[in-house]
Amino acid sequence: MDGTFKLFGKPFRQQGQLMSIHAFIERNGAQKQFPLVFCLMSWKTKSDYLAVFRSLQSRLGHVSLEGFVLDFEKAAWIAIREAFPSVELKGCAFHWSHAVWRHVQSVGLAETYMYATIGLHSFVRHVLALQFLPSLHIHQVVQMLQTKATTQATQTLIGYLRRQWLDNPVFPAEDWSVYHQKVRTNNDVEGWHHRLNSRAVHMELGFYQLEPLLWRVADLLRFAAQ
Repeated sequence: MDGTFKLFGKPFRQQGQLMSIHAFIERNGAQKQFPLVFCLMSWKTKSDYLAVFRSLQSRLGHVSLEGFVLDFEKAAWIAIREAFPSVELKGCAFHWSHAVWRHVQSVGLAETYMYATIGLHSFVRHVLALQFLPSLHIHQVVQMLQTKATTQATQTLIGYLRRQWLDNPVFPAEDWSVYHQKVRTNNDVEGWHHRLNSRAVHMELGFYQLEPLLWRVADLLRFAAQ
């Protein structure tokens, strides 16, 4: 699941998105990812996401969902948990790494990571590798890293990890650990949006320009599925 805002103009571009929900279809032992749902949203609040999921539920009836892989948009996570309480949520590994790396940069450790002593380089590497651990081990490793956080920058980084990724009920460690996960990112969906954007003659499409484009894409998908 992912969204793009580059394809269309006002009123959707400012606060909204074109959201796509994709799924893997398996045939003859091979898997292929296909978009199943397009949704043009003018806002991205919890109530907006919840309205989308409730609409899908009413149209599809009972659906056997196993899980979602998505980026760390708080409103979407809360809405999915409310609409599909038994479904497993997994955060995108790429987006997690990107978020943590931005914080590494913000506390001034990026240059240290690249050029400084082995100890600090190893410290940052261990932080960035947390998502590959079993979730039960993550808290223990962060506790170990905290004992090695002897500078203001490293202590600030540990505080961020605890606040955002350990003590945050929206994003608990078990939901961003990708240990033994086959699908670790939603990059395929982002790549699909990039290809969709390239099919548009120009950006900032109006609704009546966007709709035919999506129908053309749907026809291509129907042909590919055959």
